[in-house]
Amino acid sequence: MLLALLLRDKFEPSNESLKTCKWSLIPAIIAIGFVETNIIAFAILNQIVALRKYQFNPFLLEILAFISYCLVLILSFTLLRYGYKVSIIGVFQLRLNLLPFILKIGAILSIVNILSIYFLDLNIMAGPLKGGLELIKSMRPKTFVLFGFVTIILAPIVEEIVYRGLLYVPLHRKIGRYGAIILSALVWSYVHHFPSLLAIIGTFIFGLILGWLYDRSGSLVPPIIFHAFKNSWILVYYFR
Repeated sequence: MLLALLLRDKFEPSNESLKTCKWSLIPAIIAIGFVETNIIAFAILNQIVALRKYQFNPFLLEILAFISYCLVLILSFTLLRYGYKVSIIGVFQLRLNLLPFILKIGAILSIVNILSIYFLDLNIMAGPLKGGLELIKSMRPKTFVLFGFVTIILAPIVEEIVYRGLLYVPLHRKIGRYGAIILSALVWSYVHHFPSLLAIIGTFIFGLILGWLYDRSGSLVPPIIFHAFKNSWILVYYFR
């Protein structure tokens, strides 16, 4: 991203909504750096808890995730509102006029995923690693409610604002449509820090779809809804 920041703008989005997004890569770099710092801090905290043999508290972890996402949302709003004098709702076209389109995609993928789970015992929409699956199943109701809110509602909104909203259009102007879709998906996959190569590949492919949805529509609503829809399949593992 730092190298891309030095490149001149050579391309212009064909979508009229995306043409109104005039900020540079700096807000995205700041926001993503903040996300990365928090992820590292959570990892260190978990290690301290493990080394000192304190009882692991998943509810506290979800509280920290909730606070972190809220801070990223506030930071993104502040950078755009006061740095570039734009409204998040206006510039990202946060309207529901494209809801029928995304519901059709969701319905098709639901059928495919249900058949995959039934015949192959494989959830292609959301497959946590073994340790994550055990953690989900061990959650108490209040912890799972908070986990569900963060995972299904808050995370899609915040991550799409940062990785598709703040990051995609400045990249599009510098390296073109396909380069921006690929690089934004790579950055998004990297920040998730999955230890499994298969999980990283799956996340990257999902990021390509989200980038394509934003490029096609010029609105963050389709990728947010699709992201939330994909994450909602995590409920299958709690209620199985």
